[in-house]
Amino acid sequence: MVFSSHARVVSLVALVACCGQAFGQVVQPRTQLLAISGQEVPGQGGAQLGPFIRAASDGTDAITISAGLANTSTLTNNAVLRWDEATGTWQTVVRKGSVSGGSQAWQPITSMIRSDGTAGPGAAGQVLVNSIVQPFPVPDLIPALLRGPTTNPEGWVTVVRARTPSGLGSFTFNNIDTGQINAQAEVLFRGVVTDGTPNSFTQSYWLQRGSSRQLLLRNTTNLPGSLIETIANMQSAAIGDATQGVTPVVVGLSTLLTEGLLLRGDVDANGSVTWTTPYRATQSSFGDGFRGGALLSGISMGYAGWPVALVVEQKTNAGAQSGEALLRADAAGVYAPIARSGQPAGGGRTFTTLEAEAPAVFGRAVAFRASARVGNGPAQSGIWWQNVSNAVPLQPVAIVGEPVEVEGLPAGLTWSSLQPPRLGPVSRSGFPLASGLAFSATIAGPGVTSANNTVACIVEPADPNNPAGGTLARLVAREGQSVSLPGGGAAALGEFGVAGRGVTESLNQTGVTGKGVLLVGSLGDGRTVLLRVSLARECASIDFNEDGLFPDDSDLIDFLAVLAGGACSNVDGCRSIDFNGDGLFPDDNDLLAFLCALAGGATCCE
Repeated sequence: MVFSSHARVVSLVALVACCGQAFGQVVQPRTQLLAISGQEVPGQGGAQLGPFIRAASDGTDAITISAGLANTSTLTNNAVLRWDEATGTWQTVVRKGSVSGGSQAWQPITSMIRSDGTAGPGAAGQVLVNSIVQPFPVPDLIPALLRGPTTNPEGWVTVVRARTPSGLGSFTFNNIDTGQINAQAEVLFRGVVTDGTPNSFTQSYWLQRGSSRQLLLRNTTNLPGSLIETIANMQSAAIGDATQGVTPVVVGLSTLLTEGLLLRGDVDANGSVTWTTPYRATQSSFGDGFRGGALLSGISMGYAGWPVALVVEQKTNAGAQSGEALLRADAAGVYAPIARSGQPAGGGRTFTTLEAEAPAVFGRAVAFRASARVGNGPAQSGIWWQNVSNAVPLQPVAIVGEPVEVEGLPAGLTWSSLQPPRLGPVSRSGFPLASGLAFSATIAGPGVTSANNTVACIVEPADPNNPAGGTLARLVAREGQSVSLPGGGAAALGEFGVAGRGVTESLNQTGVTGKGVLLVGSLGDGRTVLLRVSLARECASIDFNEDGLFPDDSDLIDFLAVLAGGACSNVDGCRSIDFNGDGLFPDDNDLLAFLCALAGGATCCE
């Protein structure tokens, strides 16, 4: 669009100003109800959603829930479902009572999903279900791992099942207790195997690629590359997405000669494994005379394999226990300390304990919950965050007993309890797909009662163009607020939390997605709900040509000129034409958002 006269531009600016309120109304933040107990599940014969067992996302639009089903028999009363973003409905991945080969019924327990949004197998979102099979007519419960496609309930594949041959020598799986899946639909799982002889039960880690199964590690055997160190116990592990044909895995374990060890394996397309030992219990973690001990909590690994973060026990060189430490490693494979008992925690605080849960990981960011004290005062639980890629140092986000500084909440409140943090992608102007942190908590202070003391907050860089310049916390939801119901009407939001996996599990399942924060909770009438709360993105400055004058005609003239491929009147150049920060430019949405902001709209870039 080209204007032939300045007067016509002024007319457009006036038109935009008079319609500014309408622009602003289009892009308000919203609370979207994705699921509610009692709603009918498509294609399941009238079965309705009952209580949700778990909701999780990999940070993209891929969301799964494990849910009970109502209005059905006890033989078919739970299922794993996946949200279909295109249709806005839940699709059944697998349901208890589904029969295959006339002999098995699946009873889902948990769901896991991994996807990095790229092309290739698994890009649409593969689901891994830790299930129990029940052969008929014998009521004998047998653990199994099931992998299913996004929407086809009959298209699942049995990855591994207890009491079946492993396919390697004489080993048979006795039990299956954990599994993870990456974007390439490769499955890392832990199971107990036996060769049928007395006392031959051993823990093991396996990698499944399609129909190919590979034994990675087994206790009672030697460490890779060692003639003397024997694996004593398998602990938690994690798998990253394959890059350049190499799949990274990390496994925490103990040996008969050391207290704790972390192995990293890079598995190539031919199945060859290159093992390294990036962390050993006897090494000093902080260079201050304290060494590592046992791995205390789950290991977290980023989707592409980095960072890796873990909590370890700390001991003096004399062997006396001295607390815990949190370590991280990036692609170089060198572990660096983040926090340790007795270490300064900012604001005159000192860390006392690191809470025994897997740290949250996304991108190159790590978040964790710990306790700290000021001087000899009482230890208080808090959340800390470190984002190496954005040069953000370790910083406290919230601490029990300290003031709440959150946009959308009044002053004078304090934190009374904090849940584990979740990390995931957020998109803000000039700062697309950055790492954002969300958590649920309770608050105390004036006007707070048991009916409105639960909140969820998201924390992002305060200045998208200066991510090291501090953070901004915003309210996502609060107990007692009104939630619109399907078909009309509303109900009050009851207690809730940010969705994600259990605190002791190491997978990067999260309640933070590119489209908002996932919340699982209840309504005042007792029904269970899954909500996705979308928050407004900040627009870029309307001083598009950076002449210090705004809003003025020249900003609009320059924006239209650059949008059409022309030059900026400022010889040093204008700001980015990606005004709404969605990574797509030039497009009509940037123009609409610019006009909205020019007219005074407050939430133009959601």
